[in-house]
Order: sequence, then structure tokens, then C-alpha cells
Amino acid sequence: MRAELAKTRLVKALTDMRITVGCLICLLIIVLVGTLYQTAVWRDLATLSESPESKIPLFITTSRIWHAVFTGEWGLYASQQKFFNSWFVFFGGIPVFPGCRLVMWVFFANLVATMSFRLRYTWPRVGITTLHSGLLLFFLNAFLTFHLAENSLLAMYERESSTVSWDAGEWELAVMKVEDDGTRVKRDTWALDTVNLSAGDTMVVAEAGAQVEIAAYYPHAEPKGTMRLITSFEALTPVSQYERNEPGVELTVVVDGGEPQLVRLWGPLMKPMPIEGKDDWVVTLQRKRFELPFELRLLDVSQGLHQGTQIASSYQSTVEVIRNGSTREIDITMNHPLRHDAYTVFQQGYQMDQNGFELSTFAVVRNPARQLPLIACIVTCMGLLIHFSLSFFKHLKRRHKEGAL
Repeated sequence: MRAELAKTRLVKALTDMRITVGCLICLLIIVLVGTLYQTAVWRDLATLSESPESKIPLFITTSRIWHAVFTGEWGLYASQQKFFNSWFVFFGGIPVFPGCRLVMWVFFANLVATMSFRLRYTWPRVGITTLHSGLLLFFLNAFLTFHLAENSLLAMYERESSTVSWDAGEWELAVMKVEDDGTRVKRDTWALDTVNLSAGDTMVVAEAGAQVEIAAYYPHAEPKGTMRLITSFEALTPVSQYERNEPGVELTVVVDGGEPQLVRLWGPLMKPMPIEGKDDWVVTLQRKRFELPFELRLLDVSQGLHQGTQIASSYQSTVEVIRNGSTREIDITMNHPLRHDAYTVFQQGYQMDQNGFELSTFAVVRNPARQLPLIACIVTCMGLLIHFSLSFFKHLKRRHKEGAL
């Protein structure tokens, strides 16, 4: 049955080695152009035609093709969406090249078809079989990571602890009770997701005896007035790079039947507003939270500078990981993250606020398939080692026979 299917046109087409080579070439081009698209090189090329010293003919830099390629958004996020998360790469609304998702699926079909119909599962071919299995694990890792991985952020002041991280682009309206006993800061939070949030929505926090009523919500807005006192918002059109959207909300807080308190919050300001009549209670617009299976406490944070400059050379945070009553202390630096179960915590940044308090920022990645790349590398290397070892012994055996003749 397997031999008969291997002779069909469909299987022959799927197992064609030219598909393998073509996919590898496409991936090479996508990675090269997609990497350039993330950098200022693309911006420089886009503005090259405006320079009087440009050596590029005018008919090229003023053409529709040049305009389609070198206008629009560029950068890390735009590159990910245009080249790596897409089925086709579009320029000027026209698909000009297969996207990474399409190439990877074709490559995956080629690999599975080859393993199903072309590979011979015999002892002399065990190395090749193991090698292909390792490649299959790489594809499985890419699929699971794309669909299951969660990327979030965590920012803490010294002595502060947290059991949550924040989404890069989604927001929530939160009422918090903040307690500081001098050694640690604790926050109890009640939150309302801002997705589809609109005027008239309410949130009741019985523990605070407070009710929050939404007057207006702007997914992307510019505040009017001052940072200390926002008087209104100007609604802006949300941008496709969603983490750049800066939401604003107008609301009233009513405590135990008292007078309504008018509050205006702007996301990037990250400024909690105290609730009148309720000590230690605040309302804030913050990024959406993800619960962590451990508590992270920031003990100390420091920034290293290049000698004679104010340019940062390194960041380091000393943190305490607390879980099930046990603690461990670890230093997180830019190249040495904290790994805990399916979570990886990277040092991302350092900041000192206007009051002189130091703030450390972390990137938190939850990836259930975090160990798969390591396993895939081991399996692939084992396949190569077995294949070359068997080939080497086969060569020695042949040389021995030739010498005996």
C-alpha cells in the first residue's frame, strides 16, 4: 500500500526535493528582508530619493513599485506581521512573495510526506530517520509556540512584590487596595477588561463599598490639560500596532452612596487615582494582568554605565522567588533570565521616576513548549551523529575489504 501511494502524482509532488530546496531559499529571503525591515536601513532607503546626493535614478525612486515597497509602517512589529505571521507578503496591496506561515506549512507537508513514503526504516537509515524526527519536533515547537505562548510585562519598584504580569497591548480598569508595611508592598486588585468597554458599564467592588460607572472609553486617545489634571480626551484612530494604542477613560466613583468622584485616567501615565473617603484604595487604568504561579519580589535593581558616558551597559535585578512557602534568591541580568516551569523572565529595562525611586521592567514569556527546541536539537544532533558514524564505519569496512584483495 505504501509503495503504491508513493507512485501517485500527489505524493511524488509532495516529496519532491525541489520543494525542500525552494522552501529553504524562501525562508532565507524572508529572514533577510524581514530583518532589514525591522531596522533603520529600511527607513534610510525610503528617504534616499529625497537626498540630492542619491545615485538612484529618479524614475526608479518615483515609481509606483518604489512607493509601494518603501512606504508604510516598518519596525519589529510591522516586520513580524508582514513577513513572519502572514501567508503572503503584500506590498502596495499586491501579494509579491509567500509569507513565512505558508512556507513553513509547505515545508511541513514536504517533511511529513517524505517520512511517510520515501524514507526506508531500516538499520542503515536509522540516522536519517532520527534526523527527520528532530526536524519534525522543530515544526511542532513552532506551531505550539505560535498558538500557546503568552508574552507579558512586569514592572516593580524595590521592595515591591507581584504575582501577576501585564499584557503588552490589552488594558483593564482596576480598583486596588495598596498596603505598604515598610518591608513590602501588597496589592489586592479587582479588574474589568476594557475589550468592548463602553459608556454605561459599571463595576461594583463590595470590599471597597464602591461602584465605578463608565462615562466614556477611548481605545486610543490624547489627553488635554496637564499630566496632573487631565480635563478631557481627544479620540484618535487606533493604530494597527496595537501596543502603541494609548487608551483613556472617564468615569465616576461612588462610595457608600456619597458624592460621585469624577476621574480621568490615561493608560501611559500609569498614575493611580486615590478613591476619596477610602484610605489605601485607588482606581487605575493598567495593562491586562496574567496570574503567575509564583510570587516575585524585587530586592534590588542597578544599572551599569559605559565608562565616561551615561549610556547603559547592563541592568541587574536581584529578586526573590516565593512559591509554596519556599524562597530562592536569584540575579536576573540582560543575558541571564529567570526560568521557572513554563515561564522565562527576562530583564528588559531600568527606570528612575521623578521621585528618585528605581523601577525594574521584566519581559515574561509563558511557553508550554519551552523545552521542545532543546529536545529537537538533541534528537537532530543524535541523528547526524548516528548517520555519520554508520557511514564512517561503512567506509572503514569497505577500505578493509579493498586492502584484503
